Amino acid sequence: MAGHSVINGECEGLRPSRTFFLVFLAILLLTGCGFHPLYARGDTAGAPAAQHLAQVRIPPIGDRIGQQLRNYLFDRMTPLGQPPAARYMLEIDLDKSVQDLGIRKDATATRANMVVSASFRLRSETAEKQPILFAGTTRSVASYNILDAQYATIVSEKDAEVRAVRQVADDIISRLAIYFTTPRAESPR
Repeated sequence: MAGHSVINGECEGLRPSRTFFLVFLAILLLTGCGFHPLYARGDTAGAPAAQHLAQVRIPPIGDRIGQQLRNYLFDRMTPLGQPPAARYMLEIDLDKSVQDLGIRKDATATRANMVVSASFRLRSETAEKQPILFAGTTRSVASYNILDAQYATIVSEKDAEVRAVRQVADDIISRLAIYFTTPRAESPR
């Protein structure tokens, strides 16, 4: 070990009590600047994000890619199924496009980007006018190869679609969880 000598199996430069103290100090500093676990159990800013996420109703989203997004959101937000009396509703508009890249001399593409973008609005189900509590947009790009074998290209394109939709779902969930852990999210307006 460079810079430290070993005596009786212990590194002389860093003693266990000093290491513990430094870790403890780092944790104190993190909590002092407002850091708290996003999915913490207990009362951090009202109910934990997971409890709020489980109270979100997700109406159907059009076409196959919308069904995939909705299923990914269900799996992560409401694994026990739609809540019987939801407090929130999540509306999503979804768009998918393909951008050709890597053009050959004969004007055929060899690579493409699958672009999936979504705009979402979180509404209150309990308020009379269903105001928008939180809104945002997210976008994901997944690249894939366009091969000479048509079946291989279809499989590659579907894989890119799945990756892009999953990333959009993860981003929506993360942003909603952050919204729910902020003090302004304690009660609908």
